Amino acid sequence: MEFDSIMILVVGLLAGIAIGYLVARLQAKPVDDQTPQLKMELQLEQERTSKLTQELAQLNNELRKERENFFNLNGDFSSLRAHYKNLQEKLQEQKQEVKALQDQFAAQFKNLANEIFEEKSSFCEILQKAKKPFLILGNSAINGEDGEDVLDLCAQITKKFNISKDNWNGFNILQQDISKVGALDIKFYNNEFSTNFNKNVKKHLDTYKPVVFLLGSDELNHSILKNAFVVYIGHHGDNSAQIADVVLPSPAYTEKSSTYVNMEGRVLQSTRCYHPLGQAKEEWKVFRSMSNNLGGDLTFNNLEDLRKEICKKYPLFQFINALPAQNKLNFGENKKVNTRILDYTISNFYMTDVISRASVTMAQCTKEILNKVE
Repeated sequence: MEFDSIMILVVGLLAGIAIGYLVARLQAKPVDDQTPQLKMELQLEQERTSKLTQELAQLNNELRKERENFFNLNGDFSSLRAHYKNLQEKLQEQKQEVKALQDQFAAQFKNLANEIFEEKSSFCEILQKAKKPFLILGNSAINGEDGEDVLDLCAQITKKFNISKDNWNGFNILQQDISKVGALDIKFYNNEFSTNFNKNVKKHLDTYKPVVFLLGSDELNHSILKNAFVVYIGHHGDNSAQIADVVLPSPAYTEKSSTYVNMEGRVLQSTRCYHPLGQAKEEWKVFRSMSNNLGGDLTFNNLEDLRKEICKKYPLFQFINALPAQNKLNFGENKKVNTRILDYTISNFYMTDVISRASVTMAQCTKEILNKVE
């Protein structure tokens, strides 16, 4: 406000001096000498003074509005900062609560499973009355050294409470590895590595030192590949690409037509919506080319031939978007397991695969919500 007053005073003083000077000139000369030019100059100075006064008033008004906006924004910023701090504190409290619940659940899980099997839990009555009961077993429960015992115990619970019966199979394993369900459907696994996977695979690789092909596999423990020659086929240049000896780029799922099996066991097909970038080639083309050069016996030349061959060997894949037949399961001997703390296999649920790990948005969520940098 003091600056505004000084500006008005200065402008007024200058205008007064100019007008006083012109008036003095008029008075110092005879009336006959007051030429129209002096009158015009006086009028122009008066108009200029009036215009400057108006502009100054307008500038003062704009300055007042800007000052008000500044104070309002400053108040909003302080309020938002306080709100953000409050949210951070609440989030930290919720994290601690979730962690405590996870620890509590993990510690009680196996005791609960044993109690259900021995019919000592109140939940048994609910299971017995259910028309279509189901059991979902997560990876965290079966990834440990006693994972096979846990699986057997849950299988026996399934048998005892008719969770698996004619035309209904309610026994489910929740897979978190990409393409795991489809791989199991075509028996793409090795019983030698069914338990203690990392230990057994490392022993095999250290003994034979083979060539290892990783088909978009980025979630495994890379230390077991130390003595292997690694060929990585995938996209986004994720974890496994960093340790591979050879990298063969492949299209992302949006850039190729695919057949896959979802978590439910339903066979689905997708159509590409974008052409592959650069020199990326679909995986089946890579293996077909390798077969030609290594004397293999692969005969398919296009995607249609490949799908026909898959359906011939694995009839399940003939039925697109249909659930497989629900056959009653057969289980082995009864097992009992001891209580242990379950390992929570996902530490950052914002980044669980190659695409989400390449996402700027997911990286920001990880940094701001989980307070960690990947």
